Amino acid sequence: MPGFTGVEVAKEIRTFDKTAPILFFTSSPEFALESYLVKAINYVLKPISKEKLFFTFDEMLEQIKAKKDEDVVIVKSNEVFKKY
Repeated sequence: MPGFTGVEVAKEIRTFDKTAPILFFTSSPEFALESYLVKAINYVLKPISKEKLFFTFDEMLEQIKAKKDEDVVIVKSNEVFKKY
C-alpha cells in the first residue's frame, strides 16, 4: 500500500482492537515475522491458487467461529438461559 505498510496498519488496528482477525497476503516473505508479532491470523505468500485462497478463508472463518463460541456468556435468570 502506498504510504504505509500492512504491518503498520495492523499495529494501528491493535491499538484499539486486540483480537481483530488480520490476514496478510504478500509477495515478500521478509515481513512474515512482523506479521506474527501483531498477532496476524495468517500470512500468505503470493501468488496464491484459488484452492489455497478458499482454504485460507475457510480456516480463518473457523478460527473466528471458535473464538466467538468462547466469548458466549450464558446468564441464568428465573431458570431461563440466555446466550449472548
